[in-house]
Amino acid sequence: MAYARKQLGSNADRYVEPEPELGSDGSEEVKDSEVDLSAFLERQRISEPATFSTAPWQEDDGDIDHDLDQTIAWNKGLEEMKREKDAAEAARDLKKRFRAKADKLRGTPTMFKPRKQDNVIVALPLPGEQLQKTPKEEMQDSLDELQG
Repeated sequence: MAYARKQLGSNADRYVEPEPELGSDGSEEVKDSEVDLSAFLERQRISEPATFSTAPWQEDDGDIDHDLDQTIAWNKGLEEMKREKDAAEAARDLKKRFRAKADKLRGTPTMFKPRKQDNVIVALPLPGEQLQKTPKEEMQDSLDELQG
């Protein structure tokens, strides 16, 4: 069945309901037949023996169907699958954390910052050269001269 866009002339066309299909005799509306799943469910019940829970039967208001209560029979295969799943999730989380850290580091500029413990040795000026002063030192000298 091909689907096509519905051609609308006005907004009122959106709310028009199509006429029901009538049978060959023109009296009854044709409806899709419902699928009977009882045979399928019966085959499933026969082919796969279910392990039922050992929980004691509790009387309730009838809203819950306890015929479908099942427990999973835990075996070595399921235990190994759980360990593999946990290991894969841990690896994914670790990779995610490393990627986030790498993205954060990529975004910050890298600059060399001398540590306080690094001893910086300043060479004395050669004879005939003056030691260049920082702007702050020059300002301090000029203020000292003004004060006298």
